[in-house]
Amino acid sequence: MKRVAVFGNAGGGKSTLAKRLADLTRLPLYPLDTIQWKAGGRAVPHEEHLRAHADLLRQDEWIIDGFGCVASAWERFSQADTLVYVLSGTVVIDFGEGGRQAVQAGVGDFLVIPSGLVHRESTPGDEPSGSVVIRAGGDGPPTIEVDGPSS
Repeated sequence: MKRVAVFGNAGGGKSTLAKRLADLTRLPLYPLDTIQWKAGGRAVPHEEHLRAHADLLRQDEWIIDGFGCVASAWERFSQADTLVYVLSGTVVIDFGEGGRQAVQAGVGDFLVIPSGLVHRESTPGDEPSGSVVIRAGGDGPPTIEVDGPSS
């Protein structure tokens, strides 16, 4: 995983998720608010924002948190690995050695699961979850479904 796009509903936890992913992956984090707004809450001119966004996309590694405008969002999404948008309930992704690391997402959150990452998806509690999974690329190894460890 080198390029991660995180976005979702306002107040849905996407910035928290992006920070957690940055901590875990050591990828640089770029909140879009920092290139969309100046100190004091004044908007950055749109063309200036688009240039700054394009500069970010040219970097080899990034986590970009936020939506921006539609055109910049689609440009960013086309360069991301795997996006997961949570529609209902809660999803937990366990990964890392022995599945000891985890990221949790709720309604409106996006997760990025890089190609080849060994992971387990689960739903805590009794409430079912629903999500949309979008995979970019397709030149990697196939996904293989396996049973998780017994509880």
